[in-house]
Amino acid sequence: MKLTCSQVLLNVTDLAKARDFYVNKLELPVIEDHPKMFAFHAGDVRFSVFGGAHHQERDEASEARLKIMFRVDDVEAAVRRLAELGVEVAGPIETAPGFMRHVELYDPDNNLIYLAQYLRDPLKRP
Repeated sequence: MKLTCSQVLLNVTDLAKARDFYVNKLELPVIEDHPKMFAFHAGDVRFSVFGGAHHQERDEASEARLKIMFRVDDVEAAVRRLAELGVEVAGPIETAPGFMRHVELYDPDNNLIYLAQYLRDPLKRP
């Protein structure tokens, strides 16, 4: 069996805040928009965002069942762009030696988001 990821479902507490964050701040393109949901894509993966989630505190986010990692070409440039858009990152750029450089941030529901610049193909064994 060959599996590929085509879609991620994300429940949020406030669709308008989530839309502002993912579409306006992270600049991800909307591909579907309805009163009770919207969808954007990152690469070949569709993210469908629905309301109705319970808000979690930031200290609970590290234990979240789902964390999202978006690939970027240049993590420093991404951090500068986020600052221009008023998005605060959660700490310094960190390095997983020989694999990637990444930074953490949180969406309005305190879901943990990573922006990662890979130093090698993440789908191949080292």
